[in-house]
Amino acid sequence: IFFIGDLHGDLKCANYWTKRSDLVDFGTTPWTWKGGESKRLVFLGDYVDKGPHGRQVLEFVRNVSTAFPDTVTAMMGNHDLYFLFDNMLKEGATQLMGVPVRDFTYAFTHPEEYLNWAVTREDDGEVLAALLEALQHVYKRRGEASTMMRQFSGRDSLFEAAPNFAANKSLTSQVKKRLRKWEKEMASELVESGLARWLASRPLLASIGGAVVAHGGVPARMLKAIAEKHPGESVVDHINQAFADVWTSRLGQPLGPTFELSRELKSEVEAELVHELVTYRGMHKSGGCGEVSDVLAVIGGGQSSAVVLGHTPGSNVRVSCDGKLIAADSSLSRYFRQYGNRYCPGEVEGPRQPGTGCERVASANCEGEVVRLLREGDG
Repeated sequence: IFFIGDLHGDLKCANYWTKRSDLVDFGTTPWTWKGGESKRLVFLGDYVDKGPHGRQVLEFVRNVSTAFPDTVTAMMGNHDLYFLFDNMLKEGATQLMGVPVRDFTYAFTHPEEYLNWAVTREDDGEVLAALLEALQHVYKRRGEASTMMRQFSGRDSLFEAAPNFAANKSLTSQVKKRLRKWEKEMASELVESGLARWLASRPLLASIGGAVVAHGGVPARMLKAIAEKHPGESVVDHINQAFADVWTSRLGQPLGPTFELSRELKSEVEAELVHELVTYRGMHKSGGCGEVSDVLAVIGGGQSSAVVLGHTPGSNVRVSCDGKLIAADSSLSRYFRQYGNRYCPGEVEGPRQPGTGCERVASANCEGEVVRLLREGDG
């Protein structure tokens, strides 16, 4: 089983690592699966954000997973979940993150990403350059945690904090209006492209070839509570189906009415578990190995051998708990490796101010590692 970690808007490296698995022949029409019946390919989620090619990565992973539905699994990541909420609900991901995540000045929707979804306009370059310049003013002062795209209680607005906007009200108005248009066009295109429907059906939890798979982590306490509430039913199938059902009637209208996830799932625990499966990091902490063992006992009836997760980045893949826990997020996105959570110029020419973290162009090479998990009897 090959596991590919968080790709964060880097199409080149999505292609690179998939080809490195040697499971898909992209040179044929249609593509050909080379792995036989026994091999599997798993994408661990977080296809969007931080890099400039979120749409292209979504399309690539969707196309691979739909071409080979029996052998390729594409998981839901926390950034994918927030992206879905931000574009499908009027209040965005507020119920999960306190605000729509597109309004953060770091870590989520890279300004260049909008160009993949929006109508092309002559002044797009001017608007984008102004945003990147303003963001680097914030980064230079380490103010991203206290500065938002919009005004929120207790936090500054980018348009008030950045000198290029404060000195030019006409530019401020132009960029503010464009952001609102870009947001609406992105949401609309997410629906029209069919990507919203595909994204909403991504599994939150999976059991694949003896591996328990999630993007963030698997809180044993919640898992046991749901297993006790639904005896005789697969916990994996239950939580995935329950979440997918929430979206059944809501995928035709972008920026539609907001709903409360716990009410729709009829369970506070299940609503919390949805979020924890894509964000939880407790398994990596002291005492986490006991939780790993508990989860392996619940899922697969003790036949599962490892938990494989994304979400928690490092320079390489990390294996712990006597081989039972694999942290597979090795920072595969070149943009995340170079810039961390900052929105620096990716594929466009833009300002690279000193002291901002945006000084250097991201590497042309794909770095990191992917996981190849061998089952007993595999060569």
